[in-house]
Amino acid sequence: MTVPAKLRGAERVREIAGLLGGWDASAAGKPRKRSLTIAGHRTSISLEEPFWDGLRAIALARAASIAALVSAIDTVRGEISLSSAIRLFVYAERTGGAGRSKSRAVSRDLAK
Repeated sequence: MTVPAKLRGAERVREIAGLLGGWDASAAGKPRKRSLTIAGHRTSISLEEPFWDGLRAIALARAASIAALVSAIDTVRGEISLSSAIRLFVYAERTGGAGRSKSRAVSRDLAK
């Protein structure tokens, strides 16, 4: 028995949805650009809303401004883009994952 192509497509969509556990990229939306002053210079940073939310929560927990937190990340980011460094920092802080040494360096920089 041959399964109609339309049904195969629907089965594939269900299979993919199951693999992703209901995650939907469109829920995070497009990156949002925000302007900050870092080291005396105005700069724009594009991040998806969940990363802005995470950054705000971390800044609040540390009694620091978002600009101060981003400035500290900028200080220790090395060769990667600032947006990528922020995403990795937020991920590391939220999950206890990779990059914790950089995360601790940001905390030390904020304490100065």
